[in-house]
Order: sequence, then C-alpha cells, then structure tokens
Amino acid sequence: MNIEIKRVNSLDDLREVQRVEEAVWQGQASIPIHQYYTAVENGGIIIGAYDHDKLIGFSYGFPGYRNGFTYLCSHMLAFEDSYRKNGLGKHLKERQKEEALEQGYTMICWTFDPLETVNANLNIRKLRGITGKYLENHYGDMKDELNQGLATDRFLVEWWIKSDYVNEVDQYPTILWEENFSLMDVVLNDQGLPFVHKNQLETFHDSHAQWLVPVPDQFQALKKADLSLAVDWRMQTRKAFQLLLKSGYTAVDIKHIPERKICFYAFLKRNQLRLDNGGCQ
Repeated sequence: MNIEIKRVNSLDDLREVQRVEEAVWQGQASIPIHQYYTAVENGGIIIGAYDHDKLIGFSYGFPGYRNGFTYLCSHMLAFEDSYRKNGLGKHLKERQKEEALEQGYTMICWTFDPLETVNANLNIRKLRGITGKYLENHYGDMKDELNQGLATDRFLVEWWIKSDYVNEVDQYPTILWEENFSLMDVVLNDQGLPFVHKNQLETFHDSHAQWLVPVPDQFQALKKADLSLAVDWRMQTRKAFQLLLKSGYTAVDIKHIPERKICFYAFLKRNQLRLDNGGCQ
C-alpha cells in the first residue's frame, strides 16, 4: 500500500475531505467547506492521506486558546472503512505534529472515549499523549451506533509535541503491570464478559507512584451483548479516572490482557514526566 500523506489547502481537496467525513459519519451534518477553508487560512491544519489521487483519510485541527495559551485543537481523524487498522492513523498524526511545530504550536489537544482501547493504544501508548482532563458526558446524548445509550464521557488528550517525554525514547516510563496496583477487581460473568466484581477505590492513596485501571478490551462488542453492563463500566471507570486526574495522575500507557478480556491503563504522577508548562485548563 503506497499512501501519500500531505497537507490539504485547496478548495477542491477540502470538498474531498467533506466527502470522506460524510461517508465515515454516515450522513450526519458535515462541516461546511467555508469553515474548513477559513480554519486552514487562520492557523488550522488539515492533513490528507491519499491512495494515488484519491483522498481516503484526513485529520482536521483548528487553533485553540485558553488562559493565555494557544494550541492546536485536533477535532477529527477519519479513514474510509477499508483503510482502517493499517497503522495509518499514527502516520497521519506524526505529519500533523510536523506541520504544527512549523507553525509554532507546542501542544495538540483532542478527545477520545476512555473505553475505546484501540484509540487509547494510538493516543496514549504510540503517540505518548497524556490525559489532561476527564470530560463527563461531554457531547451530551448522541444517537450514532458507537455512542447511543451511553454518556459521552471523554479523555482530553494533551500531546506535548516539543517535550522530551514525547520525543526522547529514554523518557518512556517503567510500569509495573501487577494486579495489586489495580483500583478494580474484574472477573468474567456467565457469558464470558468482564465486569467489575469489586471497586477498590478505598485502597487509593496519592503517595503511590502508580495505579492501574482496567477497561473491557472489546467495549463495543460488550455493549451489544449487554447494554446495562456497558453503562456500569462507564460509571465505574468514571469514578476511578476522575479520582486519579484530580489527584495529579495522568494515563501514560495501556496494556492488553487477552485472557482476562481487559486492558489496563497505567497512571503515573504528571509531575514525574518531562512536559512543557501550560495546557488546556
């Protein structure tokens, strides 16, 4: 597969971005062409992935500003169905990072569902983004297949693109993937689905160097099999994530435990990492 990744600026290419957006989100209201164009003319960045001359994926970001700090808000990352899970997301984000650095940005923000482990693997493990904030029911009730029936909780990712933490291999933290660091005890039910047997938040103390939080490894499949169990996972993990972020921890890695049908997030103290100052507050 010979995919070219490059910046998108022209109106004709932006129409192709809109086409891919509509295909991925299945006809939901798309962003107007004039909005895309205005964004790229004023500090925004759109990166396209092309199979020969056909646009098959893109990322879209626009400038954000809060408390005196300017950053790139990465709003969308999407690929046509047949090009997903080929590692293209990482390549597209890396090109976004290059373009953002050239424009003077030091940090890129975006959101993702903490229970979607494929996204976590890219955002936290591969790109070395960290979780800056937990956003409770951020988008309200949504009716699409992925979100219907659940609160739209999100992690706000901070990607410190000039930091040693992101760019230096020796800055990657060491994690002890041991059960005694977990804030939840998870077992499989009669249908073979993971559930929280016991919430262990009472064991939490902010003097510990690290903590683990489990999530289902196939959340959408679990949701289809048992919506009430999916809702319980949302509520149980919400409590744990909010507690950790409030106490100065941030997610730094995720690991799959296939025999348990879960993944573990690893959290360390944010002040242990070599990051730039500032961020989305």
